[in-house]
Amino acid sequence: MEAPRPSDANRLEGNIVFAGFLGTMNRYQVDTGDGTLQAYAGASARHRVGDRVALDFAFRDAVMLSE
Repeated sequence: MEAPRPSDANRLEGNIVFAGFLGTMNRYQVDTGDGTLQAYAGASARHRVGDRVALDFAFRDAVMLSE
């Protein structure tokens, strides 16, 4: 069962296309279909390439960058 989205957060869903361990954390690249995002999680996270995940982040943490 998927966790509900917090009311004060955005959610992007995608598939993990890269997973790497960095000693005290894991680094993931997530393909959302519109682009690839990089995300970090604690060392206990156990996602694998191909896993479907949801990325939640607060509205105040969103930043738009353009070329």
